[in-house]
Amino acid sequence: MGAVGSRPEDGTYIRDQSRFTILALHITNSRGTVLRVSPNAFPASRYNAQRDSGDDVPVDYVQDPEGAGNFLLRLQSTDELTFHFTFVLRQQQQQVQGNGSSGIQTGPAVDTPIAGLTYIFASSPREVDNLVVREFHANPNLHKNPNVQLLGDYSTGGSSSIQFSWSWKWRPPKTVEDRGGGWRNSCSLVEYDQRAHRLNTLAGFDFWVQSVQRSYTRSPRLDMGVPPRLRVPSAQSIESRVSNVSDSEGEGPSSSYRDYKEPGSPLFDAIPEDGLGMVPIMTATSNGGSSSETVKVDVATCKPGEDPAMNEDGPLFRATMRSLEQKTGNMRLRMKKVLRTAEAAEIAQQTCNNAVADFTDALREAGSSNANAVRPALEHYFEKIAKEILQYERQNAVNLRRMIIEPVSRLYNNEIKQADVKKREFDEESKEYYAYTSKYLGQRSESLKEKKQKQSDEKFQYKRRTFELKR
Repeated sequence: MGAVGSRPEDGTYIRDQSRFTILALHITNSRGTVLRVSPNAFPASRYNAQRDSGDDVPVDYVQDPEGAGNFLLRLQSTDELTFHFTFVLRQQQQQVQGNGSSGIQTGPAVDTPIAGLTYIFASSPREVDNLVVREFHANPNLHKNPNVQLLGDYSTGGSSSIQFSWSWKWRPPKTVEDRGGGWRNSCSLVEYDQRAHRLNTLAGFDFWVQSVQRSYTRSPRLDMGVPPRLRVPSAQSIESRVSNVSDSEGEGPSSSYRDYKEPGSPLFDAIPEDGLGMVPIMTATSNGGSSSETVKVDVATCKPGEDPAMNEDGPLFRATMRSLEQKTGNMRLRMKKVLRTAEAAEIAQQTCNNAVADFTDALREAGSSNANAVRPALEHYFEKIAKEILQYERQNAVNLRRMIIEPVSRLYNNEIKQADVKKREFDEESKEYYAYTSKYLGQRSESLKEKKQKQSDEKFQYKRRTFELKR
């Protein structure tokens, strides 16, 4: 379970191990042993959890969600968990006042009684305290509470120590799960104090039970393949292509349309993840037959898990760019301030070091004329300790320059300040690309020859690839 603390808030707590302690804890389910918890020594400084020999599954721990900084033993709620406790009750040594100067002496051992040993569990130490204090004073029949179980009265009965066992079947302390998909459990063993009419804590521990019935549903978007979007370099229709073919052959439109073979669907090959994959398609030639001549058509793709809209230039991409530019601007101001303050600290450190060195030299010169007054200070402090301190401060100034100022200065000049230059280059490239795209899409294919059309397509694809790389 962890280290044994001195307070109930420490996670694992035993008030007086010489009187009452937990000797062993055996956790089982329907399939067998889950964990065995035992102390490392007597008195115990920590309780170690381990599995049976042959079980290589590691023991799991989780951080306490209550924010106490402790780690809780983690169990699985696959089956019904049963906790088998073994307790030890020991006699107490009686302290007797000796005669004269002998002081306090150890007397005979006396029996140790425990009245109304009770097991209380809840989801947090605060709820356990609420049951022990408020609920007990409001209703003395606290054992009727579903989170409270009465074990009974125990005593050593003349023996130096006795052992007794007790089993408890775990159930969730509340119906609603805690953060993390499970239940935090705080357990406490208390005894009834008849004189003060209150419950005193003997031991306590915390653990976590993970729920395995939570169903995690995958988002439908993760299971849907994003269809590739085919972008054709020209907006002309099949009829216009047919018209071009018929005009070039000198035949009538009706016969050419009957003899014309419709282009097949694009044949997609493996597309790389860089989003610039080129796929071949079959096109019709001027003589009405098909050939293996290919036209490169770009297909927009995206990496798995990314939004397809983020992979193309548009309002969302521009908004993302503006957000990143704003963050870059803020980072540039902060890093500039870091550089200024670091350089000021370096100058101040060097000035201080020079002043201390001048002071030591002046003190050494004064010692030459009045050795009795100054030499003891020089010999015991300024020649030894102060000299080492000065060397440390000078090395500190050097480290400030080498480890802080120079790396941050390179980052600021080579990366952060270059963001504005890259933005201007992208704006110029974007302006040129969209101007050419507008011109390219506005031209009529009827007025272009096949060779000129092919050159125009290739130039457009080159412009597009250059723009995508800049983007």
